[in-house]
Amino acid sequence: MSYLLSSASTLVTEPSDYGPMRLLTAALHLAEFWRPSAPDDVLPLLDRLIDQVPGQTRTHQSSSDAYLEFLESCVQEVADLLPSTRA
Repeated sequence: MSYLLSSASTLVTEPSDYGPMRLLTAALHLAEFWRPSAPDDVLPLLDRLIDQVPGQTRTHQSSSDAYLEFLESCVQEVADLLPSTRA
């Protein structure tokens, strides 16, 4: 909670690319917290976040295409885990 709130207050004066990095870092913290009690089908996503987020946030500027691909693939992985709402 403190990370999210302090990030929100400092983002007002930080470069625009810091917002996505801070959200990704928050997702990493959530993954680390959730992992011990997470369902088996979620573990691959959590492990991927834990393993790859630190490197992605360090190299996002030098490899922006790879960073965007990583974000999109994570979003897709989360969407694949959600139950279908189609009738």
